[in-house]
Amino acid sequence: MNARLWHNDINVIAITDARKQWLLGASRLVHAFKANFGEVQIEALQEGRNKLFADESAALGSEDKEAYIRQIVIATKMGHRLSYARVAIADDTYEAYAQQFSGLGRQFIGDKLLFNNKEVIRQPFEFACFDDSSLYVEAFFQLVKSRAESEPWLARRSIFLWQNRPLLITEFLLPYLATVPYTNDILINGDRNEL
Repeated sequence: MNARLWHNDINVIAITDARKQWLLGASRLVHAFKANFGEVQIEALQEGRNKLFADESAALGSEDKEAYIRQIVIATKMGHRLSYARVAIADDTYEAYAQQFSGLGRQFIGDKLLFNNKEVIRQPFEFACFDDSSLYVEAFFQLVKSRAESEPWLARRSIFLWQNRPLLITEFLLPYLATVPYTNDILINGDRNEL
């Protein structure tokens, strides 16, 4: 895998506008899901210490390819797979915040620990598109024991710095999302608000 697959400019990747909206529409993917689907289910596919891919290690600035992958999760709604996410955490970040990470359960890490946390800075998104032969997609297929998805896999990732300690969140938009028109409003207390 090659770090040059990740781009700061989404226009470098040839994708439809509908799919681009899902990548760009909300800084918090969980809010986009709530706006378009209501509540979604989160299933932890894997937790604990696992090997990182080379581009994950490079993004974290780590030589340690066995840093923590704290969570690999999938978001679903009524049996439809919406997204697959990998949370790569450098060892020193994990050790500094082990208690907070241990209380995550099946909650989105962003909502629980990162957003609205004044000690956390999110760096800009990078974007990529992978095919079924990529290491990321192969890893997903191994976890779900299925090869049902077969379109290009769009992804975005960003580094979060928690008091200058890095963690990397990579989100893969699964093909089903391309069939759902994106909206950027969410119903809050009976009123529509833009994300």
